[in-house]
Amino acid sequence: RLRELNDTLEERVAERTAALQESETRVRLAQDAARVGTFDWNVRTGVNVWSAEQEAMYGLPPGGFGGTEAAWEQLVHPDDRADAVRLVERAFATGEPVEGEWRVTWPDGSVHWIMGRFQVFNGPDGAPLRLTGVNIDITRQKQVEEVLRESDRQKNEFLSMLAHELRNPLAPIRNAAEVLNQGGADAARVRWAYGVIDRQLAHLVRLVDDLLD
Repeated sequence: RLRELNDTLEERVAERTAALQESETRVRLAQDAARVGTFDWNVRTGVNVWSAEQEAMYGLPPGGFGGTEAAWEQLVHPDDRADAVRLVERAFATGEPVEGEWRVTWPDGSVHWIMGRFQVFNGPDGAPLRLTGVNIDITRQKQVEEVLRESDRQKNEFLSMLAHELRNPLAPIRNAAEVLNQGGADAARVRWAYGVIDRQLAHLVRLVDDLLD
């Protein structure tokens, strides 16, 4: 009977171990697909543990992170470092979840964007114990946003130039129309007025065709 109980217990342990490993594998695959990394910073010991996905989005190989808050700060882009540190300080000050974005500089010099969300958790004594959170690689999103901004800038420049070009022919047409409206103009001035109107209208047609293209 004891042997049967022992065998049953071993089977359940093996099943739970296999289920846990399967769950961990699914989580890791999901993190990798979503480009999500996790970290856990024990503020009392100073040890900051990063997942492999987290290290990868900072351009580091597995085990390449220095394991301290100072090591993280050095990876943050110099122009964003102070703001990123202030986010951490806010997490300690409020105890609430904090979210922000910053750039990081990879060892190869390339710049990437990170979105972080984290929170401070207290120990049994009520004092801060650890800062835990996730980082998400949003570099592609930022690149798309930059392309859209550049496209919008070019569109605005084009429309501004087109508006200027469309206004240019209007003054000569108006002057020519005034000559025709006055009456009593000799044949030469009438031909001149019609010539001006014809040329400027042709120019306007070309501009409109360019706009439609």
